[in-house]
Amino acid sequence: MEKVLSHRVQLVLLVAAVLVPCAVLIALSVRIFGQERELRSKRQADERQRIVVRARDALLAALKPIALDEVRTDLRLGQAYRHPETVFVGWTEEDRLVLPWEPERDQAPGTAAS
Repeated sequence: MEKVLSHRVQLVLLVAAVLVPCAVLIALSVRIFGQERELRSKRQADERQRIVVRARDALLAALKPIALDEVRTDLRLGQAYRHPETVFVGWTEEDRLVLPWEPERDQAPGTAAS
C-alpha cells in the first residue's frame, strides 16, 4: 500500500512540477501580449499626433505669409484679395474677432448703431 501511495505522490509531484511552470508561462504570455497590444495602440496614437502636428505646422508655414500680406493690403470696395487662397480677412479688437461684414465694426463692442 505504501508503494501505491508513493507512486501516487510521485505522479502528483511530477504533474505539479510540469503543470505549474506551464501555467506560469501561459499567464506571463497572456500578460505580455496584453502589454504589447496597449503599447501598439499608444504608438499608433502617438504617430497620429505627430502626423497632425506636422500637417498643422506645414499649413501654418504656408498660410502665415499669405495672412501677413493680406492684412497689410487695404482693399477698395469690389477689389479681390491678392491670393486666391484668401476667402476673407478678419482681425481682433479688444480680444474680439471682427469680421469685415459686421456693420458696427467701427464702434466699441456692445454698443448699437443709432
